[in-house]
Amino acid sequence: MLQLAGPAARLFESAHFTIVHTGPTDGAVALGRRLEALYQAHVRLVREWDLPVHRPPWKLEVCFFARCDEFKSQLDRLLPDTPQALGFYDPNSNRTYLFDLETAPAVVAIRAEVAQTQPAARDRVARRVAWLERSIIQHEAAHQVEFNIGLFPSAAAAPRWLTEGLATLFELPLAASGRPLEPLNGYRLYEFRKLYGGGVETLGDVRRVLADDEAWSGGRSYPLAWALAHYLREEQHAGLGALLRDVGAGHFPTSAAEREPILTGWFGPFDAQWVARFYEATMRLPLDASTFAE
Repeated sequence: MLQLAGPAARLFESAHFTIVHTGPTDGAVALGRRLEALYQAHVRLVREWDLPVHRPPWKLEVCFFARCDEFKSQLDRLLPDTPQALGFYDPNSNRTYLFDLETAPAVVAIRAEVAQTQPAARDRVARRVAWLERSIIQHEAAHQVEFNIGLFPSAAAAPRWLTEGLATLFELPLAASGRPLEPLNGYRLYEFRKLYGGGVETLGDVRRVLADDEAWSGGRSYPLAWALAHYLREEQHAGLGALLRDVGAGHFPTSAAEREPILTGWFGPFDAQWVARFYEATMRLPLDASTFAE
């Protein structure tokens, strides 16, 4: 992994992660603290449902680049069809690839644009960048942790909304113990309201989203996946635990036709009443939209 990252790369190890980095050591140390908090958050999740998972027999490998161009060379090599990605977990190499987001062209441009504006605007940008860091670092590393502890044995073993929705639950600020420092993912709720605030009909076919991975539609699906994961954890806790247990055991089917009757057995029929309850509960969640307004 050191050879992959280049001659300037160095190694930093925490309890559960090996981080190869090309920037200052203090950046790798800070990333290690964040990743360890994320790992502990998963320990808390596992205990919540007493799920039969295991500690990985190896430390999880993370490449952390100091510059966007270093990261981009790896992205072009491993995932050439996703040129806009700002971080990713590669299941083939079982590594997470990240970089210092302050070097991302979009962040550099935003910083330059607001440098001459009022302090309130700069504070808002700082909050957005902090959320961007969490949404990428913690989301991608969450996939890595979940794969390696056996929560999801393979990418095909679980519905797409579940793997992505669960990862969005870990985008919150975390204490070292893994305890979330905020009650919910406010930015994903903000996105949900922007995309789907026009009424329950804007959700489309939720039944198909839950059963059929072909219904996944890119960026707009992430806040919906977050909302579904959050709702089921809060309102149908036992059913979500049963789903996670079944998926982890490798017993969950891959076809939509086989998935739907299993899901309805745990959560009830996904009829208009179910979707309305889900939508109304999500729209009632408290949100200070000014925190995220652009």
